[in-house]
Amino acid sequence: MLLRSDLLAALAWCLVVAGPFRDENPQLAWVSGGLRALVLLVTLTRGGLLRLVVTLFCLFSLIEAPLTLDVSAWHFSRALPVLLAIGALAAWGFRTALAGKPAFGRLLED
Repeated sequence: MLLRSDLLAALAWCLVVAGPFRDENPQLAWVSGGLRALVLLVTLTRGGLLRLVVTLFCLFSLIEAPLTLDVSAWHFSRALPVLLAIGALAAWGFRTALAGKPAFGRLLED
């Protein structure tokens, strides 16, 4: 509403979200930040706020958690809750997207 144009609002979003990071190559940082901002903008506009929140939760969880699938690793117990939470979100989203229809259609009924 402030900019009165969807294109100007999208450009302002990309500039704010892409913001400069301290990096050895600032041009590459701006390009990668711009692409990340564009993906988040498309996620927000096409999917809504809930999809953006879930996307950011998964993104930051995967970045911050010490992920491993090696059960003998000492940090496996810290990675498991994150992996289970993301898997549960994916399963819930899949079930919700079906809206009560069977997952494999009539394939299993025949």
